[in-house]
Amino acid sequence: MTDYFLTSLFISLCALIALKGLQSAPARLSFYVSVLALSSWLVPWQHMPEVSKYQQDPELTFNVAHFWQTAHSQGEQQDALVTQVQAPVSLVDGYAFDVSHLVFLALLIGVALFIWRIGQYFSFIKRLYRHSTPCNRYEHSSGGYPVRVAKLGAPAFASGVTRPTIWLDRALLDAKEVHSIIQHEATHLRQGDVYWSWAICLLESLFWWNPLCLFLAKKSKQQLELSCDEKCAASFREQYQLDLASVLLSQHQAKNGHRQFMTPLLSIAQQQSFNVQRIKMLDKEKTMNKKHVIALVMSLAFSAVAAAQIVDKDKPQQVQAQQTAISYEEQMAALLDGAAEAKSKDVEKLNKVFANILHWHANRAVLNEQDESKIKLLSFTLLSHVGHKLARYEDVMLAFADWYPDGDSAPYFLKNVTALTHLQLQQPNLAINELNQLKAQLKDQTKPGTLMNLARSYIEVEDFDNALAILEQLPEDNKYTAVLKYYVYFHQGDSENMERIKAQLPTEVASLPPSLPDFGIPMSPLLAKL
Repeated sequence: MTDYFLTSLFISLCALIALKGLQSAPARLSFYVSVLALSSWLVPWQHMPEVSKYQQDPELTFNVAHFWQTAHSQGEQQDALVTQVQAPVSLVDGYAFDVSHLVFLALLIGVALFIWRIGQYFSFIKRLYRHSTPCNRYEHSSGGYPVRVAKLGAPAFASGVTRPTIWLDRALLDAKEVHSIIQHEATHLRQGDVYWSWAICLLESLFWWNPLCLFLAKKSKQQLELSCDEKCAASFREQYQLDLASVLLSQHQAKNGHRQFMTPLLSIAQQQSFNVQRIKMLDKEKTMNKKHVIALVMSLAFSAVAAAQIVDKDKPQQVQAQQTAISYEEQMAALLDGAAEAKSKDVEKLNKVFANILHWHANRAVLNEQDESKIKLLSFTLLSHVGHKLARYEDVMLAFADWYPDGDSAPYFLKNVTALTHLQLQQPNLAINELNQLKAQLKDQTKPGTLMNLARSYIEVEDFDNALAILEQLPEDNKYTAVLKYYVYFHQGDSENMERIKAQLPTEVASLPPSLPDFGIPMSPLLAKL
């Protein structure tokens, strides 16, 4: 979250500096600069580097060994069935509660505030319609927009998203400045300022806790008014300036609480200093020049640099990136050296390998985000393979909690490993929960290996209906699937389907009562390097 605040703050400060240099430029340009700076607070800058996370798709292989429990030994696993599960990539990291959760809560409050303002706005407009009358005397000045007269306490304002309307204070119905007032509001409608006001109000509501956002919102609304004044002055010259000065000076008054609430949606807070600024600005000719272009370009350039620093923060210097790459290679070499006997069948050697991997993980340095994700993934799959060969299932789960503690997102496909471990620990309900979560993540991309493991988990809790529903999604020519179906049909008393499946099975498997194969051993891509 520090990246988010620093980047948004830097962009906003660049925009404020640019606004100083654009004071003599057209107000519409300053408006766009302030709105862009305000919108920068909506960008999740802290997540930009996440797209570069581990992109490789290592393959996990589950050796469904001991296809026949009585006929095969551990040394014959080469001929057993193999189910492959492709590894999806996890691009989501956990958040720290102390900052990000508070920001999220503040945004929720902002959404509620915006909805409340919308309700108050429409309630206010509805009351105005009940206590107002249409006025057709100024159709020429209004540019075709309907004009309604009511007691407003302010000269006029424009409203409406689907039904644009100009509202005129009843006291100004016969005033000499009325044509300038109506043309000013009609210009707001033609320029789409009502829509911009809604957008600013939304941002102002979402970031109600941020004084810089509130200041930028105020500047944006003021620039809307100034740009409208410039447009009208270009058409009516001195007359508009005189009328504007007359209206602002005569109508300046204290605001009541109700109208002050409606200010974010309907009008600009008519502070005396800003009213004077509006009048003075009409004396100046505003055109783009080299100074304005330089101020704008520099603001955009510095903002782009700030954003780029966040995107590339994991590679701040070429030297540091090279050092990280070397560190990864060194750590991988140390891991492979300590796990050199991982393919052995000797229990003593395997226990030593298991201890070496745990010691390696506990004493290694943390790498950059991408390399850290990759090396944790590969090292844990190797540890789980050795742990399952040793039947150290509880130690595998303890290592998983150490590799991926609370708040640290593990790659989703590792749920296959944890599910198999839960099955070995006679915790089929936990395995079902893990695999259903994985299936919900992958949806139509769920691989056959995951579905087989899920069906087997349902069989372990004797939920044969769900097990069969999962197995029906798999091709029948797979022998492991056929064995599981044969087992399910037997326990459901479905002799007809049993006979149909029996023809696909070897004689020793088709015996009665049917037996289930072993759960298998999770494999690791690193085994190919040993």
